[in-house]
Amino acid sequence: MKTAASLFLIFFLLLRAGSVGADSLELSGASTVANEIIAPLAEPFEAATGNTIKLQSIGTGKGMIALFQGKTKAAMTAESLDDALYTTRQVAKKEGIAFTVPPGLVMTRLGKNRLILIVHQDNPVVELSRTQIKDIFTGKIGNWKELGGDDRPIQPITSVVGNAIRTVIQRKVMDGEDYRTGIRETPVPGDAIPLVAKDQGGVAVVSLSGWSAHHDKTRFVKTPDYDHPLGLVTIGPPNPEIQRLIGFIQANSRI
Repeated sequence: MKTAASLFLIFFLLLRAGSVGADSLELSGASTVANEIIAPLAEPFEAATGNTIKLQSIGTGKGMIALFQGKTKAAMTAESLDDALYTTRQVAKKEGIAFTVPPGLVMTRLGKNRLILIVHQDNPVVELSRTQIKDIFTGKIGNWKELGGDDRPIQPITSVVGNAIRTVIQRKVMDGEDYRTGIRETPVPGDAIPLVAKDQGGVAVVSLSGWSAHHDKTRFVKTPDYDHPLGLVTIGPPNPEIQRLIGFIQANSRI
């Protein structure tokens, strides 16, 4: 028993040794990665390593800019690296930010998430094609009766420029076309769920995992499958602190 206790103490001290005196890990970017992967593991990670985690859910684009400016050690992204750079350029253009993409960017994948299209629970439409989804968000179709539903205006909802889901739908479904005039925007994708619950004409694309926890008065319709990767982007290979977090996530995350 004494030997076992000594071995446990040695193991615990070794696990913490790499982080003694280290600053807290500050990560910026996608709210999906922050809320659904990292936040649930923050306390056990701190207990195991001594490292604290500070999360800033500011969207993929702003998170990437923070990385380029040296304000964060890794950017949380909910899209491919190519899409993340597209999102970053959109944010920079909108806000007048100049930046240079550094060489050697590395995206470490932590999981993936399924995207779903949600409507109000009383909406009778049960299935939409890729073309129909595109037409909804570009404004070509403006009434649910055109899709077999009630005679009711369609109110599409999306997140603001800089969020990954907005980019994924624009590039993979809308063929890069602009979102329709008058579309309702939310700070983060999950904020669309309660809005759809209150609007029988509402429609939005959100993550399945985020919707599953807050889906009252909404439901999702059958669509083609759309998945998006979740991960961390670093300049060069992840440093030891970030690599320690990545290893912990890969060993414990359910995403």
